[in-house]
Amino acid sequence: MKQLRDNVTVVFASNNQPASIIIKLFTLSHWSHVAILDDEGFIYDSTLLSGVRRLHFDEWKTHYSTLDFTVFPVKDRSKVFEWLQTQVGNKYDDKLLKAFFNHL
Repeated sequence: MKQLRDNVTVVFASNNQPASIIIKLFTLSHWSHVAILDDEGFIYDSTLLSGVRRLHFDEWKTHYSTLDFTVFPVKDRSKVFEWLQTQVGNKYDDKLLKAFFNHL
């Protein structure tokens, strides 16, 4: 069995904007957003309006009042970022959101 040696930094974020408050209420979480930070100082994230994007962390962090950084182990860090790069420009995956509201 291969040992986990690589890791990625995941950033949890929140603010007091209406969408963030709604997400926190429905998920019973302190956090309303999550992103992955790369070694070049860029964030990969996805929003309903923008879809999947890669933004510089300094720009991205201005939208959030609270941040927390957590390191997660992965088998192959390079594959994580290769896959993330292929997702940039895709639409926000709203299947779970639609399923939730269809069951209300």
